[in-house]
Amino acid sequence: MTSLNKKPTKKKKAELARDTWMNLSGTWYKQWREKAQKSYDFSLGSQLTKEEEEDLNSAGMPTFIINRIMPIVEIVKYFATSGDPKWQAIGTDGSDSDIAHLHATVSEYDWYNSNGRSVLSNVMNNCLTKGVGYFFVDVDPDAARGTGEVRFSSIESWDVYIDPRARDMWYRDASVIMIKKDFPRTHLQQKLPRYAAIIARASGEQDDASYTERDIDESPSIQYEEIKDVITPDGDSSEDTLAYYETYRKKRVPYVNVYISVPPSEKQMKEGKKRVDMMMKEFKQEQQVKLLELQGQLDEAVQQGDMIPERRMFELEKAQKEAEIAVVDLEQRLMSELRDELTKIENKIVTKAEFDILIANPAIAETITNFYNYYETRVEKEVVVGNKFLYSELENYSEYRIVPLPFYWTGTVYPMSFVLPLIGKQQEINKSHQIVIHHANLSSNLRWMYVEGEIDEEEWETNSTQPSGLLKVRPGLSTNGPREIMPQPINNAFYTITKEGESDLEYLAGIQPSVMGITKDQPETYRGLLASDEYGTRRIRQWITNVLEPTMEQLGKVHSMVARQTYDVNKIFRLVQPTAGQPDIKKAEINIPMYDDFGEVVGRYNDYQAVQFDVRFIAGSTMPMNRWALLEEYKSLFELGIVDDIEVRKHTDVRNKEALNERFSRMAQLNSALEARDEEIKSLKGDIETLRRGILMQSLRADKAEMVGEEKKAVYETKSQEKIKQGELKNSVALAQAAMDLEKQKIKANIKDNDKK
Repeated sequence: MTSLNKKPTKKKKAELARDTWMNLSGTWYKQWREKAQKSYDFSLGSQLTKEEEEDLNSAGMPTFIINRIMPIVEIVKYFATSGDPKWQAIGTDGSDSDIAHLHATVSEYDWYNSNGRSVLSNVMNNCLTKGVGYFFVDVDPDAARGTGEVRFSSIESWDVYIDPRARDMWYRDASVIMIKKDFPRTHLQQKLPRYAAIIARASGEQDDASYTERDIDESPSIQYEEIKDVITPDGDSSEDTLAYYETYRKKRVPYVNVYISVPPSEKQMKEGKKRVDMMMKEFKQEQQVKLLELQGQLDEAVQQGDMIPERRMFELEKAQKEAEIAVVDLEQRLMSELRDELTKIENKIVTKAEFDILIANPAIAETITNFYNYYETRVEKEVVVGNKFLYSELENYSEYRIVPLPFYWTGTVYPMSFVLPLIGKQQEINKSHQIVIHHANLSSNLRWMYVEGEIDEEEWETNSTQPSGLLKVRPGLSTNGPREIMPQPINNAFYTITKEGESDLEYLAGIQPSVMGITKDQPETYRGLLASDEYGTRRIRQWITNVLEPTMEQLGKVHSMVARQTYDVNKIFRLVQPTAGQPDIKKAEINIPMYDDFGEVVGRYNDYQAVQFDVRFIAGSTMPMNRWALLEEYKSLFELGIVDDIEVRKHTDVRNKEALNERFSRMAQLNSALEARDEEIKSLKGDIETLRRGILMQSLRADKAEMVGEEKKAVYETKSQEKIKQGELKNSVALAQAAMDLEKQKIKANIKDNDKK
């Protein structure tokens, strides 16, 4: 009998991987896959089955289609992926908040290096056309010279198989998630060089299941599953393919939170011993001085007859012994305090298996001060190629690195696509167009009914459609000759169905014609256009708000989890963003080592692993921005005085903004100088008028009878002073006017030079 605790062999694990995939790709998966494949085919323009094409060809009807689904899908993709996603990190406390803001730069750095725009577009396309798209947060271990970097990527929807009992929208409660692909043997050996020898011995059957109903030979698109050719780097086309299984499972792993006492190093103890020796030297000198003072006091007491010599000797020996004991006690206490001061209590998280190994060593067991047992969720990854098990590893992550983006989540792992509800209306439009075009063909090309033998068939086939064609009839074989057969008048309902079908298709998709800018009823006013854009996209916005943005937040959390495990060394992140023709460099540095007085690393500044923060997705960051509406808003803020003209200019498409800002700044300075000179001139003119009025008031108040001579003298002196003052003021005004004219000429010259530039 086989023990229940016996671990499965590698052969058994390989068989288990194949069985798991067979179970995950069962009846419900196949049913969903057929519908998703049909949605994907319709979006690519493959909207007729092989049987439908044969029936249409046999009836002489056209087989073309007017694909109205693809433009709608493209509009939704643009609306949902117009901008790059943005994340922000919120620290749990003040110290974490200071470091958490660095995560925005880290995520932006990884997104840029992963070509995130194309990743998001690919995932979005799979989501809309197949029902679900998959993000994958991976680690490139060879990047950054072996230190590793985090990468965003996408996984083909057909390659992912999920536990059908999962109920979470992001499959976090799934018991198993599997990625299954078929690769050429050489490709797998290059991808996994460490296991090249095992892959060379692997064998197995690949999956040849087909879920499409379209005529592959007549289809406008070629899909990956249909390509069976395998070409190696050497040009060999006879190489076989192998099934590649990548299985992820969540496990509850026992961990131990251990507190370990780390004793100081020999170097630290040697440096500390020097400080203790200095303190002991001072203490010994202090004790010797105290003994000498005591000896002097005892000698004085003996001389005065207050103490006998025997008591003196006894007290002196007693004091010497106490001093020796105090020296020894102090040295022991200082050394103990030094050891305690240099001893560190480190907190480590280890698995239960590792803790059992540590506790078995008595020397290490003595250093353990405390420990706590607990469980954590970890993801286990297994890789199988064909019938060979390659490896298994326990990832230090609590969540799956696969993040799904469903379009219409049905509460199961089989979501509906955006295209699926549109298929019926698209088929209706196709059929209506085919009937109308077929009727037009019948009306343009007459059919003839004749008695066999009365006409030359080849001649009629050639000349019946030619202008002024002559058609001969053999007499005597029929009375009336050939008769044309006209089609019945087509029902006007077909034209109505075609027009209403197009409108219904746009209604089902939530994409109004005004969103695409192709309607005659588009508002003429600016505000009407903004209102139409706002209300006409509400159905898309609700999906972005309720599905896309929460999914991007989950993706940000998974990325932060992987990034904190990957970036464990000192690293500098640099992002170059061109702004107004000049590079704007954003820089962030993490895990900066801090050293103590002994040159030992005692900690890290901006410790990326230790910080605790939560990730939030910035809503609306992927959606398009109406730049005219934004400019209008900033113009309103400028008029209210909330922002300046430079801030408004940032949101325009004007080139060379920096030069414009500098130019406007110099002009503002010159205008300010001119205004100051004008104010000075006005002040001087006011002083003149004030002086004049004062002189007049003073002359009226004077006593004319008693002060005739003095008044005349004062008047003469005042007039003389006034003339002098007026002359000075005129000179000042003339100088100020000349300076102002000179400044105006300089301003005009600068403006002309700038305009020439």
